[in-house]
Amino acid sequence: MANPKKKTSRSRKGNRYSKVKMAFQNNHGLLVHCGHCNKLIRAHHVCPYCGYYDGRLVVKPEEKKEKPAA
Repeated sequence: MANPKKKTSRSRKGNRYSKVKMAFQNNHGLLVHCGHCNKLIRAHHVCPYCGYYDGRLVVKPEEKKEKPAA
C-alpha cells in the first residue's frame, strides 16, 4: 500500500480545501443568465421566475397572490 513520502503542510492542505470551500460559499461561478427572461439563475436548473429550461416551458410560474386585508 502506498504511503506519503512527506508530511502535507498546513498551508498546502489549506490551499487545497480553500478552493472547495469557495465553490460552496459564493455562487458567482454557478450563476448564469436565463435564456428567456435574462435573470440570474443557478446553472442547470429551471428558472424560478419564468419556468423555462433549455428554451422550453417546463413549469408554470406561480402568480403572486395578494394578501387578504385583515
